[in-house]
This record gives sequence, C-alpha cells and structure tokens, in this order.
Amino acid sequence: MRIGTPSRVSSNQLSKRSLTGEPSRWTSSSIACSVRTVGSSGSLMVVRSQPAGEPPSSTRCQVVPARARPTWLAQVSKSRHRHRRACRIRRSLPPSRAYAGGVIDTHCHLTFKDFRDRVGETLGAASRRGVTGAITISTTTRDCLEALEIARAHERVWCSSGVHPLHSHEGPHVWENLRTVAKAPECVAWGELGLDLHYDGPHRAVQDAVLAEQLAFIESCARSDDALDLPIVIHCREAFEELLPVLRGAPFRGDRYVFHCFTGSAAEVRKVLDFGAFVSFTGVVTYKNAQEVAAAARLVPSDRIMVETDAPFLSPEPNRGKRPCVPAYSRDTAEFLAKARGVPWATFHEQINANTRAFFGIEAV
Repeated sequence: MRIGTPSRVSSNQLSKRSLTGEPSRWTSSSIACSVRTVGSSGSLMVVRSQPAGEPPSSTRCQVVPARARPTWLAQVSKSRHRHRRACRIRRSLPPSRAYAGGVIDTHCHLTFKDFRDRVGETLGAASRRGVTGAITISTTTRDCLEALEIARAHERVWCSSGVHPLHSHEGPHVWENLRTVAKAPECVAWGELGLDLHYDGPHRAVQDAVLAEQLAFIESCARSDDALDLPIVIHCREAFEELLPVLRGAPFRGDRYVFHCFTGSAAEVRKVLDFGAFVSFTGVVTYKNAQEVAAAARLVPSDRIMVETDAPFLSPEPNRGKRPCVPAYSRDTAEFLAKARGVPWATFHEQINANTRAFFGIEAV
C-alpha cells in the first residue's frame, strides 16, 4: 500500500509496529549512490553506483518491482493534523473584492533575487488580482529555510521543502534542514524534486543519486515519530520515461504527487494520469506555439488539475517574455485554461481550488 493522506486511515488501524523489513538505507558520493528501500516483499528501488573504471554515463537508476507493497501508512496523530490544518486555514484570508473567486498560485519562488525586498509588494499586487495566496517552492537545503522564513513573515504564503534536480550537484545536502521545514505548519509539501534532462548538466548520475536520497529521506520522515506525510511536488522535464518508473517504485501513492509546470504532450500527460498524479500548468499553456500543451491540459480530469506561475519564470500571455513573472499572473493562466477547456470561470475556479485544498490542505476563499 502506498503512503496516503492521514485522513483516510484511522490511527488505530495502523502503527509503526506493522513495519516489516529493514529501513531504507542510502550512501552517496559526488557522482552516484546506492539506495535500497526494503519492504517485507523485497527491494522497491535500487540506484546502482558506477563500477570502478566505467564512465559516469553507465550509471542508471534501476527499479526493481516489489511483489507486494508494505502494509503501512504514515499516520499523523489527530491532534497534530488538526493543528497543522488550523494553522493553514487561518492563513487563508478573503480575496480582493474586485474579483469574484480567488485562486492560489501553487508554485512560485519568492526566495529568488527577483523578489528580494519586494515580497510584500508582490503579494499585494496578487491580492488585487484575486490571487489569494502562494506556495513558495524551495530548491536547495539552504533555500528551504529562507522559504519558511517568508511563509512565516507573510499571510497567505506557504512553502515546500526539497532539492531541485538542477541543484543536485550543489552538495553537501543537509537533509535534516528539509525535516525542520517540513515539520512547520507553513510547509505543505516536499519538493520540488525529480529529473531534468533538458540541459547538459547536472550529470544524470548525480540527479539519479540525489533523487533517490530524497525519496529515501522522505520515506524515513513518514515512518518516523514525526509522521511527516506531505504530498510531493515533481519537476520532470524531458524525463517522463526515466522518472515515472522511479516514482512507481517508491512507496507513495500516485495521487500524492503533482507534476508541476507540465509542458509535455498528450501522450505524456496520459502516462502521468495513468500513474494517478495531479498535473499543474504555468503560463506556457497560453503560448501560441504551445498548442500541444494546451491539448494536454484539455485531457486532465477536473479533479486533478492545478494552476501555478513558476514565478519568476514563464509569464503568460499577454506578458510573455516579461521577467519577473509574478503570482498575480496565475489568474491569467487560470482564465485561459477555463476557456480552453470550455468551462465557465466560476466552475473552473471552484475546481482548481478544491484540488488545491485536497492536495495541499490549504484554502482559497
């Protein structure tokens, strides 16, 4: 069984005593690592270190299918769950009256230099567009601490905790920082993590190693007394064939992942949907040369679609090319998607807000 939301399993159904086998272990080097996630039925995932004398390109992430999933779920205590949810809802304030129906920018990077000394100004402009909140996504084990500071300093802001694949070579990674952030009520997800094969680097072996280390660390946090059962934000660029098998081999249900900034094809979105994940779209979907992305967006079921900016990148039309992209622009992307899908705005904004609430546990009011 895959790790799921705490609300779906009672605390007396499952306990740490149901765990079988040895806990996950991992080791690392600057190039690759070996990770084994072991359940009662066998290994779930293996990332092999390169043999001595072989070129780095020979290192691959190999998934070993288990005969059966572990019979445990990480269970957050009822009191802790109520506390975290209450803190999140208290941070959801009414939107600007100028717009009917607020939305949340589910993925932006307020720690980036584009927003230095102007986070409050940026959030104020978003509120005037009816964007009622934002999740600032972390990219390193240092950046996650800054993201938490911003979330604590500003109403209607939450954060995540993870290492971006394009920063996977910037070790050493202080994994305990991720736990520190994830324990805060302002943190609503792990990530972003995954694979990015669009650029020449970091080397695939390094990305594989850090991805495996993160998944093993997240699993250990879920199994621990902290019972940190948060959803996971996935970065996947030109790596669907490589990444999906890895995620299938991890002990988390498909609906605990969201593939952010989806820019793939209809065939690729079908694979993500078959896996069970949520799909989130940025301003790219509004571009005239991104008809394939718009076609993919029309295929996503209404209960699995979300909207984001990935600010400061990827401003939507009519502001394409403008930097920084800002959380306020998530409104433009949401309105475009409503039209592209042939759905009234009132209906679509209710759908994406319900999905944001179901996945991240936060409210857009």
